[in-house]
Amino acid sequence: MPPPPHKQVAYLSSRTGFVRLAVQHGAPLVPVWAFGQTRAYSWFRPGPPLVPTWLVERISRAAGAVPIGMFGQYGTPMPHREPLTIVVGRPIPVPELAPGQLEPEPEVLAALLKRFTDDLQVCARACVCLC
Repeated sequence: MPPPPHKQVAYLSSRTGFVRLAVQHGAPLVPVWAFGQTRAYSWFRPGPPLVPTWLVERISRAAGAVPIGMFGQYGTPMPHREPLTIVVGRPIPVPELAPGQLEPEPEVLAALLKRFTDDLQVCARACVCLC
């Protein structure tokens, strides 16, 4: 669900999958944020009176996520006409894996994720100051 107006949130504190993939493939991490993306689509969450609460809860537990419908301009997948400001930070180099090593160390992932989130916040603050 979108946050209140003029507030955007990224839930990254435990999301290390994209960092792991970057290390495994030797790709740098690039912090990128798009201001205004929360207004690009409208959304609805099924519930009363059309769908009983118990059914929504059951579907949510089975799917592992709350069912949410999203739509854009005129009810299509095309986004609403909203201005977007996209901020791209400096690439963060990732270490190479040792020969024969398939998975990076958890400490490496945690350090890279911390640096990524810190750089993402710097990008966001810089844009807020410039915009």
